[in-house]
Amino acid sequence: MLLSILAASLFCALELVSSQFNVKRPFQMNPPNQFDNQFDEPGFDLDLDDLRLVQFSLEEEPVWITERDKLMTKTMGKGYLDITATQSLGKLFTKRRFAYPNPNSTIVSGIIGNLTTAEPRKNLDIFSSFRTRYCHSDSGRASSEWLLHRIRNYTTELASEKQKPLISVELFEHTWKQPSVIIRMASKDSQDSDPITVIGAHSDSVNIINPYLPAPGADDDGSGTVTILEAYRVLLLAGYIPTSPLEFHFYAAEECGLLGSQAIVAAYEAAAKEIKGMIQFDMTAWVKAGSREEMAVITSSSDVELTKFEIKLIERYVDIPWVWAKYPGKIGPTDHLSWTRAGYQSCHVLESTLPNANARNIHTTNDTIDISHEFSFDHMLQYSKLAVAPFPKPCRCCRGRRRVPLLRRLLHQSHARRAITHLEMPAMSPTMTEGGIAAWKKKNGESFTAGDVLLEIETDKATIDVEAQDDGVMGMIVVPEGSKNIVVGKVIALLAEEGDDISNLQPPQEDASPRRKQQAEAAAESPAPSPPAQEFKPSPPPPAHSSTPPTHSRPLFPSVHRLLLEHDISTPSQIKGTGVRGMLTKGDVLAFLGKASGPMGTYKETPPPMAQAQAQPKKEEYKPLDGPSLRQLIVSTMLQNSIKARNPPSNSLAQASFDSILADYLPSTPTAPTPPKSSSTPPPPKTTNWLDGLI
Repeated sequence: MLLSILAASLFCALELVSSQFNVKRPFQMNPPNQFDNQFDEPGFDLDLDDLRLVQFSLEEEPVWITERDKLMTKTMGKGYLDITATQSLGKLFTKRRFAYPNPNSTIVSGIIGNLTTAEPRKNLDIFSSFRTRYCHSDSGRASSEWLLHRIRNYTTELASEKQKPLISVELFEHTWKQPSVIIRMASKDSQDSDPITVIGAHSDSVNIINPYLPAPGADDDGSGTVTILEAYRVLLLAGYIPTSPLEFHFYAAEECGLLGSQAIVAAYEAAAKEIKGMIQFDMTAWVKAGSREEMAVITSSSDVELTKFEIKLIERYVDIPWVWAKYPGKIGPTDHLSWTRAGYQSCHVLESTLPNANARNIHTTNDTIDISHEFSFDHMLQYSKLAVAPFPKPCRCCRGRRRVPLLRRLLHQSHARRAITHLEMPAMSPTMTEGGIAAWKKKNGESFTAGDVLLEIETDKATIDVEAQDDGVMGMIVVPEGSKNIVVGKVIALLAEEGDDISNLQPPQEDASPRRKQQAEAAAESPAPSPPAQEFKPSPPPPAHSSTPPTHSRPLFPSVHRLLLEHDISTPSQIKGTGVRGMLTKGDVLAFLGKASGPMGTYKETPPPMAQAQAQPKKEEYKPLDGPSLRQLIVSTMLQNSIKARNPPSNSLAQASFDSILADYLPSTPTAPTPPKSSSTPPPPKTTNWLDGLI
């Protein structure tokens, strides 16, 4: 025991030294007991031998590994999803797709003016002081309870009397110790079926050297947590109540395979909730010395349309430039992936590109506020601006009237005093160039509020609602419903504000904007660049079966689960399992169905038609090779390869036939290789000297 403790202590010291001086070490240095609780730290509930079903890519089959293997995988820097409890996520119903117009909210600038760096600094100083926020620890639970208490204090002290009854702050309990925290803001007229906007970050931390060691997690992801907490604070100061529900999510157990976010997404999917969009803030504090301060827009596992809307928000409200970034693996290993996996639209921003990120300190004891001057609260402030930016105008019941502009328009009825806005044909996809108007939901002169559906756009793939992003009045419908082949960017309606005189509105002239016409022509000649293609395409849900879902005392592999569903076997306990600890294998089910001779037998394929069977030549039976024949075969093959090397064939790709390859080596009496017929090729060298004694 003493030797084990000394070995673990030495390894931890080496790890701290290597992280301090950025020394890369091979993965083989990990001792087998690296993740054990060597110092008997209290307050942990972790079974390192517990079997978990994980997925390293949304396109790959999941595999069963232990909790210890999960920690080893994270140490290697490989992302994964733990889908043990959410194997059917994304298969309940097809998710609604939303379109995102240009940002035009008039109150965002006023709200972000109240953002500070003092509050995030104070909050993160406390939040990173917990010894660890690991999801299987008592201190992990205590950190979430502190976060809940902090949010409720903000709500009590800053929320208006109109806001307080419309805000709920709750813990979302899980099967592990640490809960997630959810804030919900919704107007009194909202329904449970209304689409929800989700702003997320993860509140847990981990030390990948050993989960029982301290993990302050200041950057990963304490920075993202206090970033969106600051956005919530200034929304309270502004008296903001959204027209459609808004939620802030602080996920537990992200470091253990996105467990917290997947559990919440599964609950929302089971309740048939619609999600307008989800944006994840994971690590927002680091600006590498000597690098340009910028905001990284992640393309891994992100929705293309929502990402393009996110970029528009950055360009309008954020003071630093943005840049594309992508995770090195096959998935985006943070909580927006849970929503993407379920078919919802989600996106993600990071503190910088991956080479400039804080990879040296995260997941270690060095992830603290004061580790370097590169840890920047001013940089975090830019992300808080983005966290505020997606929201439209508040509902009418919680904001004041703009009396001065309205009075000015009443006194001066000229065109210059009217707040007329052109509603243009939107692009509902990166490749859309034209579309049709299926129906107008508002008539001329009819008022609307932010979130109301103005019209339905019809494309060759779907019919999509276009919502108003601001309060106003439908001044004039320029293009009637039923119109087809309307070019993207064409003015289809004129929108006004209350108090505007719309009696003498005139439709815009076709050639009134030559600049837009030139832009359209240029776009037609050279398409605008679009973000990288979305990596994940949700597969269609499997066909429904009449029988009840199969249940078993042991976990079921996805392939086994699929076979049981396909053959309506609801009681798999009648099948004897030959796998580890009595688990069912695919061979067990095939043997039970009579499609295999046994659990380890060969699958019985359908015999070929008689005509094909007759067309196949009869294979020659081969006898085992004796010693001299085998040596002769080896030497002759070496000679044959030597001859071929003199005239190497042109490289080409072909599908390998292993039967043909093996057939070349099986004959008991091999024939001598045939030399090339070309007279220009010199004869092979004499082999008498080196063949003698071998045959």
